[in-house]
Amino acid sequence: YPCWLSVAPRLSSGRIWIGTSTGLSLWQNGKFIPDEALAGLGRGLIRTLLRDRHNATWISAAEGLFEFKGGRLTETSGPPGDEKFSPYCLLEDRDGNLWAGIGNGKVLCRRNGVWGKYDESAGVPYAYVTSLAEGADGTIWAGSLDAGLYYFKGEKFHSITKQAGLSGDD
Repeated sequence: YPCWLSVAPRLSSGRIWIGTSTGLSLWQNGKFIPDEALAGLGRGLIRTLLRDRHNATWISAAEGLFEFKGGRLTETSGPPGDEKFSPYCLLEDRDGNLWAGIGNGKVLCRRNGVWGKYDESAGVPYAYVTSLAEGADGTIWAGSLDAGLYYFKGEKFHSITKQAGLSGDD
């Protein structure tokens, strides 16, 4: 695996969550501290971390997507056909929806606790979506590995190409 590193924002307690290719660690007061509630994650790859507006921490691990809230770790199931997934990237948009780039040409969006799926039929390239961002106007942007840049509008993803001024199409 490449050197994966994801850091969630520091909590008011001063605790920092650090995800790497070998697991999740918690840093507080200048040292790593154990947290038994997180033992279910094992010592595998942590792809990305996200702290949401409800103070839940979302953890994308090799074993799937987990939510840690109120001292409890819960595995999250995705939509039919993608019940178990491990996102490459996560985004909480300004409306509180959770977006996940999961690879194989799919982006998931969790609205009001229900996952929706966007795939090639919705304009997502058959590639790994490795980054998600939200523009100032609320537009969701998706960057893919080897397939370019896309934006979400009208329940579809649309590509931005070199012809439109992007530095490259990959």
